[in-house]
Order: sequence, then C-alpha cells, then structure tokens
Amino acid sequence: MRQILLVLILLVGHQGTVQGLPDFTKKTATCPERLVKQLKSGQQCLPHRVFLGDTVERLAKIYGVKATAIRNWNTLEPKQGLDGRSMVWLIWSKRPTGHYKRQSARRGKRGKVTPAKSHRDSHSWYESKGTHTNGKLIGGRQFPPGRGYVVRNPKETWGTPKTISLIKQAIRCAHKKSSSHPDVVVGDISLQHGGKFGDHRSHQNGLDVDVGYVAKVRSLDGNFFRGTKKTMDAERSLDLIQCFQETGQVTHIFIDYDVQKLLYEAAKKRKMSKKARRELFQYPRGKDAWARIRHSKGHKNHFHIRFRKPADELAKTSR
Repeated sequence: MRQILLVLILLVGHQGTVQGLPDFTKKTATCPERLVKQLKSGQQCLPHRVFLGDTVERLAKIYGVKATAIRNWNTLEPKQGLDGRSMVWLIWSKRPTGHYKRQSARRGKRGKVTPAKSHRDSHSWYESKGTHTNGKLIGGRQFPPGRGYVVRNPKETWGTPKTISLIKQAIRCAHKKSSSHPDVVVGDISLQHGGKFGDHRSHQNGLDVDVGYVAKVRSLDGNFFRGTKKTMDAERSLDLIQCFQETGQVTHIFIDYDVQKLLYEAAKKRKMSKKARRELFQYPRGKDAWARIRHSKGHKNHFHIRFRKPADELAKTSR
C-alpha cells in the first residue's frame, strides 16, 4: 500500500503578517469552502507556508505530483509562479503506508474463509531492521504536513510510527513552552524503505531525525542555518532539544561543539544545575567527554536526534 498525497493549492495574497507569511501556529487559517466540499473520508485540509524560492515545479517534485496538475487546479497560466503568495493548501489522504502488499483472504478448513496469516494492519505493524548505519525500514510512515512545523522534503521523512509520534510530541511541547514559537523545521528521517541515504552515515532505519535550530530573525524561519550568536535563539533551541529529551526515548543528540557552547550558556543563564549541564553537554570538558549531547561534524546548521529501538524490535534482533 502507498500513501497518496493530493495537493490542491490555493494562492492567497499578503495578509498583513511579517514578510507576508501567516502564523499557522495560532491556527487562524481556514480551509476554503470549495476545498472542504472536495474532502473525502480520511482526508484533511492543511495550510502550507510558501517560502522564498518556492516554485510550482519545486512543490510538484516535493509532493510527487505534476506541475501541470497544480496549475490546472489553481487556474494558473503555464509560466505563472508563486511570487508574492503567502501560502498553499494541501489535501492530505491518510492511508496505510509501507511497501508490503496486503494479502487476500484464504480458504480455511471446511471451506471457511479466514484472514491471511501474513496480513497485518500497517498502522500497527512495522519493523526497523538492522542498525542506524546499516538498516532497513519496513511498513514505515511518511511525516505528514501539519501546523506548527515545516517539512523540508517529505520524500525523505519516512520513519517508524513511534518516531513520527515522538517528533510530533516534542513539537507540541515546544509550542506549549512558547506560544509564539516559530515553526519547527523537520529535516531528514529516512527513505521510504530505509537503507543508504545520500551523504548520511545513519538515517537508515527510521529512528533518526534532523531538526533545525530556532532562528532569532524571521527571515531564517523554515530553513536550516548555521547556529551562531547572531542567528540562533539559544533559549528556544534549548527548549526544543529538551522537549525531545523529555520523551524519554532519545539515546543520542548530535550537535557541533561550538553550538553546544551557546546552548550551554543559555542553560547556565536559566540556572540549570551544574550536574544537569554536565549530563547534557560535553562543553566545556572537550569533544571526548561523556554527555547526552555529543559533538559531530556537519551539525552546525541542525541537530540530530536518535531514538531508541522499541523493546519488541530489540527482542527480534536478539534472537
């Protein structure tokens, strides 16, 4: 079974928000009535913020649809772009995901029809095979669009159902801590079937996720950016990281050592105990010190969360 995403885009003008970008975290956007009438069972209408550089072609590639279809849905001219537009609407179809096939019913004894033994519901059956650096993902789910966050590339955000749930939990936590918290940037998780993934050494079994730091300036919202004293909101970034930590399912957090310094200073400013800072950060003890957050090259513009493997999956690998 596969997840079908139908993208219907409504182009709207500037609505008086900063740089023309509406704040969806306040849930003020209302799905147009004409799109509501088209919703079928299991579908929902969601807004998607348009960022600088977005084009019809880019959206078509991200969401797996044809650019001509997007233009037809929105009565756009062949070469008309998204300049000056602030948001798009998505109609999301929630359907079972995963690359295995649903088995048909089989004939049992005495002619009775019973469900095939191999059939399992995709919402409860999945398997994270192997390790983070040499693994596969079976029956995973794609991270859906929604309020309070931005998905950088949906085709690269497949994870276990538990991983998807934990990421959403952390995002809700961050918005509760700050009512004006900007959209959380969700980066790579895994490919649909896991396995080797671009330049990543891990991200192979649906248990890793890259997340953007929280920006100080609105112009950086929705993007990965180099975390510095001028660009990164260390207080809110620390809140977001702690929200992941509070799920109780995180085994590793990878953050560049220089960025750790900024987060450490924020933790010290809010009077986090010395013991708690020592357990959370390697800084200032050096890159080889033991801590939950560990230095890793390539993590100056985002942090990397690694979730623990579910107990039932650990049992499978130990057999």
